[in-house]
Amino acid sequence: MDLSEEWRQISADLGRARSTLPNDAANHEAISQYEEFMSHNELELACDMLESYAETHSVSKEFWLSLRDAATKMELYDRERRYMESMKTTAERDLRVLRADYVVRYYNHLLTEQEHIAYRHLVATAKGMHGRTDAASQTEARNSGPNHLRKLLSSDPGVLRLANEGLGTFIGRTAQRILEEHLDAVAFNNCPQCGALARTPTARQCRVCRFDWHETQPG
Repeated sequence: MDLSEEWRQISADLGRARSTLPNDAANHEAISQYEEFMSHNELELACDMLESYAETHSVSKEFWLSLRDAATKMELYDRERRYMESMKTTAERDLRVLRADYVVRYYNHLLTEQEHIAYRHLVATAKGMHGRTDAASQTEARNSGPNHLRKLLSSDPGVLRLANEGLGTFIGRTAQRILEEHLDAVAFNNCPQCGALARTPTARQCRVCRFDWHETQPG
C-alpha cells in the first residue's frame, strides 16, 4: 500500500470517530485542534486530540473502534491495546444502561409510588428541557416550562431527592434496587445467538446480530 492510500484510510478512520461525536463537540478546543491537525495531515496528533476529548466526555464504542483501527494502521500498538480496553469498558457501560432502562421500563410495576412520581417528573423535565434533567433543569422546567408538562412535575421533597441527579442516575439506582429486591421477578430477553439484550421482553429479533427466533417456542 502506498503512503497516500495509507493516509487516506487512517484519515477515514479518524473521520469516522469524529462523526460519532455530538454537534456541540465542534466548540471544544480539542476538536478544533483535531481539525487543524487533519488539515495538515498530522494524523497522530489528530488522534491525540480525539482521545483528549474522550477523557472528559462520554463517547461510544464505535468511537474507540475507529481510533483502534487508525492506531493499528499507524502501528501505534500501545494505543491499539488501550483503545480496545476503552471500547470494552464503554460496551460494558452501555450494557448496564440498557439493562437498567429495560428493568425500569418493562418492570415498572416494581417501582414504589415515589419512584413512579419521580420517573414521571424526570420524563416531563426531559421533554420540556430538550433532554436535560439535572436539578437546575428541573427548577427551570417548574418555573418556565410548558404548562401541560408543569402539571406532571412534583414538589414532594422525597420525590425530588430521588430525582436530584437526573434521569440517568435515577434509572440506574432504581433498577439496581429492583434487581436486589426482586431478582426472581425480572427476566432479561437475551438473543440466543449473540447474547445481546433484546429491545423488549417479547422481541424475537436481535437488534445487534439480527438473528430471528420467532419460530422458537419460549422455554
